[in-house]
Amino acid sequence: MKKIFGMMLCSIMLLVYVCPVSALTKFKDWNTGEGNQYGTAEQLDSNSFLIKGKTGDVDENNTHTGPYAWSDAKEKLSEGITEEIHVNIDVDKMQVGEKFHVSLSLNDNESNYLTEMLINTEKMSDGTVQVTYGPDRNFNFIIKAEESGLYTYRWHMYKEDGESHFKFTLLKGDKVIGEETEDLKDDVHSGQELPDDAVAGYLWFVGIDANDGITVYNSLPVLNVDTEVKGDNLTVEDKNISEVLEESLNQVPELKELLENKNVTISLVSEEVTPTEEETKKFEDAVKNGNIANYFDISVIVSADGEESKHLTDLTKEIKLSAKVPTNLPSLKLGYERTYYIIREHDGKVEVLPTTLSEDKTTVTFSSDKFSTYALAYVDTKAEEVPNTLDNISTYLLLGGISVLAICGLVIYSKKKKLFN
Repeated sequence: MKKIFGMMLCSIMLLVYVCPVSALTKFKDWNTGEGNQYGTAEQLDSNSFLIKGKTGDVDENNTHTGPYAWSDAKEKLSEGITEEIHVNIDVDKMQVGEKFHVSLSLNDNESNYLTEMLINTEKMSDGTVQVTYGPDRNFNFIIKAEESGLYTYRWHMYKEDGESHFKFTLLKGDKVIGEETEDLKDDVHSGQELPDDAVAGYLWFVGIDANDGITVYNSLPVLNVDTEVKGDNLTVEDKNISEVLEESLNQVPELKELLENKNVTISLVSEEVTPTEEETKKFEDAVKNGNIANYFDISVIVSADGEESKHLTDLTKEIKLSAKVPTNLPSLKLGYERTYYIIREHDGKVEVLPTTLSEDKTTVTFSSDKFSTYALAYVDTKAEEVPNTLDNISTYLLLGGISVLAICGLVIYSKKKKLFN
């Protein structure tokens, strides 16, 4: 297993996630060599390991630093072999010159080494991280600081027209950042073309000398999301709130990657607040002749393993909410009507949202996809005088009756007058 690479030791801290989906390997049985000559692999939990390279000098026959694990893929080179790992690259935290290497070997059916595909990761003087292949660095994918996050390193080895090839793909999520195909080297021992029955060998972390080590996950990190609503004055009317919140979380890559493999809770929290004088004026000016019933803040808080991580201020879709009408508002005067408004202030912009008052006039329903400070306002206006239909009918009947009686009286009087004359 020992081979000379002649590589520089590095001092870079990266989080490495290993994806076991489909036929991919769960790299978990790490070999650290006799007396931990390759470093250490401390199991943190059922899903992760902390890998550290050998510290101090290495002997002349072994420049590897870092444990290795064997692939359990059954596919042969003629059938196509695929393995991949997921690496969290924080460009800002890496120092110029720091390197990280990982190699996947091809072996014969007796586990003898044939060749390997070495991927280099290095922080450059221009502030970017470059991902390259092999000693000759045949291709070069660049990761900028603002592109820090979770990356997938994918190896695919196969035969085509009798010749061996290696395709390397660098992905961020589902997006392909770069892809390159190279001819595979011949068997380094015999110089012959690689055999059809060659199989994936070991995955070896090379040239590691990170103080805090490398955290390796043996399964693809997943996002376990629960949602909850906190606040007595707010009710969620949408049944699909969990889907909307999770979808919104997935739109923030740096947050999603931070929360991978953790139990995540997304809380919709409402509480009354006291705005500043400047904010109060904005709210009061939003509705003419309006009165503010109360101010409240709605926050979407993301927590991982019980610890608050971030606030989501924007969602991908609107969700329908209902706010309670305070019971201590002034009584409505006789002959007046009361109209309610929801006012939202978000990123300095104040908007009046469409609302619907419940039949019992206890809640106001509105929809929103932006969350910060809100106000419930109301305006009392004099009701229009609407004729009461039943009263008018009675009046008309009474007047009509009086008119008939009057006419009858005149007729009788006229007849009597003629009689006496």
